[in-house]
Amino acid sequence: MRSVFVMLVLALSVAGCGLGIAAGADYRPGTSFGGYTTYAWDDDAIRRGGDVRLENNPFFEEHLFVAVASALESRGIREAEADPDLLVHYHLSVEDHIEVYEADPASGYPPPRPGAPPGTEVVQYEEGTFILHFVDARTRQNLWIGWAQGDIGRALTTSPAMEEWVGEAVENMFELFPM
Repeated sequence: MRSVFVMLVLALSVAGCGLGIAAGADYRPGTSFGGYTTYAWDDDAIRRGGDVRLENNPFFEEHLFVAVASALESRGIREAEADPDLLVHYHLSVEDHIEVYEADPASGYPPPRPGAPPGTEVVQYEEGTFILHFVDARTRQNLWIGWAQGDIGRALTTSPAMEEWVGEAVENMFELFPM
């Protein structure tokens, strides 16, 4: 049981420490997006709070909008200026996150730094989370909600790093998009 717990904590630590972005999604059962061909961003429902570096940051939004447009266009859904089938909005937050795990080479979980002794490891990082909501524009029912989260610290340093982080997050989310 202990090794399962250690494996789970280590997996979460690795995902959170910039080696991957965790993603997930949920959607209304039976939803098919085959009948939806257009979308628009629902600016009134966007929640940009959570971190002053990203609040109303037009560059973050540009990276997000381009990544989402690409993912949707590859599925036959294009942006529309009027009368969209889908409304899309997002929520964004950045929080300090701490992971604690037991480094034990005998169990296959070496310390994160070469030469460091086995023992408890504490990793602190900034965890970025954003959520995409897809809503039927006519009925206003939620159809699909995707989320992605992971270490956003490096992405906050340069525009290319942010573009890469957002692109990977959106790509991971859309792996779970029903068609």
